[in-house]
Amino acid sequence: MKFIKVFSLLTIAGSLFLFTSCGVKKMIKKQDKITYQINNTTPESRKGATNIQIKTTFPEKYFNKKASLTSIPALKNQEGQKDTLKPIYFQGEKANTQGSIVEYRPETNFSSTQDITYKANFKNNVVSISSTITDKKGNKYPLKEREIGTVNIDTKREDIKPAFTYKTDNKNEKPTYYFSNHNYVPSKPVEKSATIYFDFNCDNLNWQHPLNKKEENIQMLKELFPFIYQYDSIKSVEVDGWASPEGELKRNEELSSNRAKRGKEWFESELNKYIKEKAKTDSVDINSLIKKDIRYQLKDNGEDWDGFLTALSNSNIKEKNQIINVIQSQSDMDKKEQQIRNMIAIYDEVDAELLPALRRAKIKVTCIHNLKSDELIAKYAVVSPDSLTNDELLYAVSFTDDIKTKKQIFEKAMELYPEDYRAYNDLACIKIAEGNIDEAETLLKKANSLNPNSDIVYNNLGLQAYQTKDYDNAEKHFIASQNLGINQENNLFLVKDTIFVLSVDSYEISQTVETETGAEKVAEEKDVTMAIKLNALLAVGVLNPAFEVKLSKHFSLQFDLNGTYWNKGFLWTNKPIKLFTAFLEARYYPKEVFKGFFVGLNTGFGLYDMSRAIIPNFWNESHNGIMHKGWNYMAGATIGWAFPLKNNWGIEPFIGAGYTYAKYDNFVNNQLVSSEKAKHLFAFTYKGGLFIYYKF
Repeated sequence: MKFIKVFSLLTIAGSLFLFTSCGVKKMIKKQDKITYQINNTTPESRKGATNIQIKTTFPEKYFNKKASLTSIPALKNQEGQKDTLKPIYFQGEKANTQGSIVEYRPETNFSSTQDITYKANFKNNVVSISSTITDKKGNKYPLKEREIGTVNIDTKREDIKPAFTYKTDNKNEKPTYYFSNHNYVPSKPVEKSATIYFDFNCDNLNWQHPLNKKEENIQMLKELFPFIYQYDSIKSVEVDGWASPEGELKRNEELSSNRAKRGKEWFESELNKYIKEKAKTDSVDINSLIKKDIRYQLKDNGEDWDGFLTALSNSNIKEKNQIINVIQSQSDMDKKEQQIRNMIAIYDEVDAELLPALRRAKIKVTCIHNLKSDELIAKYAVVSPDSLTNDELLYAVSFTDDIKTKKQIFEKAMELYPEDYRAYNDLACIKIAEGNIDEAETLLKKANSLNPNSDIVYNNLGLQAYQTKDYDNAEKHFIASQNLGINQENNLFLVKDTIFVLSVDSYEISQTVETETGAEKVAEEKDVTMAIKLNALLAVGVLNPAFEVKLSKHFSLQFDLNGTYWNKGFLWTNKPIKLFTAFLEARYYPKEVFKGFFVGLNTGFGLYDMSRAIIPNFWNESHNGIMHKGWNYMAGATIGWAFPLKNNWGIEPFIGAGYTYAKYDNFVNNQLVSSEKAKHLFAFTYKGGLFIYYKF
């Protein structure tokens, strides 16, 4: 009858095992056997998106033929937000659903490419997989969420190596920092003009003429002479004589010629007066001030028809357009002149304002600026920079390739001409070439404050911002530069051409995330490395705790203590025993530490006071009063089997046997009969039992 009960229990247990191991139950139980790997197929990409490849591997004999599985990958950012990716569908060989077919027997792997749209708050992510198994009846079983790796997305722009040149020299083929235009023109002609007005039909000077008495005209005439001494040389003095067109042609030509002569005579006379006065004021030799070889150019232009028609067009006469048409339609010069005389009789404005301004001699003085040689400018820029204009200083930079000298000239220009933006901009270019981006930014901002309308400065600010990855400001500066005249099409393309840089890392062992699966809570996977144990022999008065440490996947080290105290006889026997032992044991698990069969090598030490009849080799004897009191050393082997139970608990039956060496005193009925006896033998067992353990 007892045998039948045991057999029935074993049959029921076996049936339950088979039931839970078949179908989708087996898939749920062994879900951790599914492995995942993330691959980076596109380290760099554009157009606002990138992608990763997820490789799923199913072990052999895993996938139920009539089941299906849906995996939903997702990105989880550092704030815990999720960005769900494209679902991945799998089905068994006989399932009638959608997805890749997974064969039952062989190990099978599949790869799925997942597109990732860039989002600024999803730069650093953990990749998780949430899967659901569906059986043939449509019942769904959610699996534990698995974290399988990380995906980090960074952004960058194309690396650039800017050129450095003047804007006029650039072909706009690559990003370029621009030096400011030095504006220096060798032997540059500069001009100044003034006008003397004459009465009708006269070529004599009359300083009481209303136009000659105007303050602005008087001042312009006075300024001609100081102007001459501002520059290195006089190129020419041009005097143009003009007549109003209402008189006879021959007379007007004569008047324009004489007026040019009067203008020249006046200029020569006034120049001599100015030289004498300047020599006296400056206390210098008058001969050093005399301008020799002045080239005068006199021109009698005759009647100023163009000037008259322009003045008429700008007048307030209502019929001016009709009058202009009538005059221009006349091919005969006499008839044109008559039309003007007719207008004088009708319109006072013509005689009072338009015609007097045409009777004149215009004096234009042309001087030559920048007669210094390039060699002299280059020299002065270093030894005597304060003797040069800012244009000359900036021009001098083009004569040297020495960076130190360039910096010295720009710094001196900033000191001598602090309100001119150009030296700040140009020194910034040098700083950038040296790699001092921060110093360059300060100089460029100063240049921009001095001249907020420089297309060159905005271009350089844009490139500086681009190189420091401040792409928003780079774009703003490039747009400002373009609005002021520089074509920034290429630079704006660089700013907007975002490159996504992808890095991935797959976890060697995927991590389980604590989630609700049906009514049960799945605990996060942990790496178990230790176990504490207690022998079930405690029930019979044997205290045997142990502590085991995992060294690697297959090896561990255990330390255990064993103690018992039966002064009147062990259990139902009359064999007394007082025993304490300590063992150190190295174990090997073929499968994995804490799982399945193991074999160990042990060594131990013991203290005892016990009946000889309780020693396993003498167990058949009855207690006859013979007691052994002493110590022993043991070394041997242990075998056993670790059975993991629910959560972290398990049981472990084991037995150990081996060589023992003992040294003891022999007592008979509490009387010492012999001492220091020694014995060595092979003990059939000196440790064993059933450990109940908790691993952590």
